[in-house]
Amino acid sequence: MTAPTRHPHSRRYFSPLTIAIGYALAGALWIFASDRALSALFPAEELERWQTVKGLLYVGVTALLLYLATRRSLAGLRASERLYRQMFETTTVALLIDPASARIEDANAAACAFYGWPWDELVGRPLTDFNTLPLPAIKTEIERALAGKRGHFTFQHRIRSGELRDVEVFSSVVEVGGKQRLYSVIYDRTERRRLEEQLRQAQKMEALGQLTGGIAHDLNNVLSVVLGNAELIDHDLPADRADVRADLNELRGAARRGASMIRKLLSFSRSTQLEIVTFDLGAAVAEVADTLRRFLPAGIDVSIAVPREPLLVSADRGSVEQILMNLVTNARDAMPDGGHLRIEVRQRVVGEDDGDTPGRFGSLVVRDDGIGMDEATRRRIFEPFFTTKPAPLGTGLGMTMIYGLARQQGAPIDVESTPGRGTSVTISFPAASDGPTENGAADAAPVPTGSETILVAEDEAPVRRAATRLLERLGYTVITASDGEEALQLFRAHASAVSLVLSDIVMPRMGGRALYDAVRREGYDVKFLFSSGYGGDQLEDLEADGGPLLIRKPWSLSELAVKLREVLDA
Repeated sequence: MTAPTRHPHSRRYFSPLTIAIGYALAGALWIFASDRALSALFPAEELERWQTVKGLLYVGVTALLLYLATRRSLAGLRASERLYRQMFETTTVALLIDPASARIEDANAAACAFYGWPWDELVGRPLTDFNTLPLPAIKTEIERALAGKRGHFTFQHRIRSGELRDVEVFSSVVEVGGKQRLYSVIYDRTERRRLEEQLRQAQKMEALGQLTGGIAHDLNNVLSVVLGNAELIDHDLPADRADVRADLNELRGAARRGASMIRKLLSFSRSTQLEIVTFDLGAAVAEVADTLRRFLPAGIDVSIAVPREPLLVSADRGSVEQILMNLVTNARDAMPDGGHLRIEVRQRVVGEDDGDTPGRFGSLVVRDDGIGMDEATRRRIFEPFFTTKPAPLGTGLGMTMIYGLARQQGAPIDVESTPGRGTSVTISFPAASDGPTENGAADAAPVPTGSETILVAEDEAPVRRAATRLLERLGYTVITASDGEEALQLFRAHASAVSLVLSDIVMPRMGGRALYDAVRREGYDVKFLFSSGYGGDQLEDLEADGGPLLIRKPWSLSELAVKLREVLDA
């Protein structure tokens, strides 16, 4: 067992009892020895005079020794005081607390800067001025610290401005003037807690995105079956069954709206790329008007103004609807007591001298008369995780998502707001020249057919059957496989006949990309067309560098027919 080591800055001091005993022994020895020596050296008539001299000499030597001892002791105490005072002052935030009164007895400069009071105003303040806990709870924690049961605490402290800060406190018991005090070192953990909360929020969003992508994949397969079979039924209907054909059109329209909703989910989960198409912005807003009205409380009056003439824009329709929904949500939260919400679509022309990107735009304007924002808040609304809503209500990602979606489409955003008077958000999408619109000319054009042999690799049996019947209806010869491994075996057996492989991307045993790579490694140059509603990272480079093309589920007969001829005739 090793002997304890002394601190390099510590000094050895004698106790008062040791000094008293030593002084008594030294004094007694001096008196005894000096009296005997004087009696032996001097005659009796001179002895009294020399005893006086001896006494004065004793007083002088004693005074000198006392001076030297006191000087050394005071020097050591002053050095220790300077050392520990320097340590106290340079600590991040340090407080000396009186346990009896629960008041601050001393504080360093860092504590004064943190709490916002000068030293003479900070010292003497009760802990209840800072700690959000009630006084009984504070005293309970002090008692636990004094008893050595706990020395680490996490609190919320209120500083002079009224702001609450998350703090971590390390307390130890010290003795000052014979009384126990708590020496507390405090660390501000507010920013760390904020970053931790942001990380947890980001992880939740990532998990939600993965879940959303998986659900969207299954829903797209279901909608593919619905659309495919609806078209097959429509094709076989007699010409006089207009009532049934109207029902089928209703069914197909519902399926397309469902596909649009899935695209929103995939965009939210970042599992799909934007699909820029030409469409009428006013018509798109009008289509979701009823949904928006049902979404808003009765106390909010909604007016929607769209131009009579088509206002064509080039944008991703699903993301435009998502942007509109997020803006309406923000407007609703800004009017807790009700108000007026106006949604407007209008044309905007920007000249070269206007400061923004010049050109023609179709602008979506969402204006509310809610609580509004000051300029400092307005400048921060696009920052990730920044929100003015309480923690359970706001994630701080709504406006960030809007900014990201708009920027990807080259759509500038203008935000105007005044406290107490509301907020106006304008997003301007690039205008498109007249031409085929979404679900427009392409649907009206004749459906192309063919006679080649197509290998279909699809793990969902209903989707596989629907695809087979649609392709056979178009004139193609079809070979089917339930996964990538079966497709590879069938391809090897019919390689000379197969002109194209129509493959899902996500399949058990062997996926579409692995099938493509295996066929290429074996030296075959057959054409591929991937079909998927969700492929995660596998979709990122499909069409790069002349690679295989992709048709997204759910597809209609005309879309599949056009895409097939595009690949086969390339």
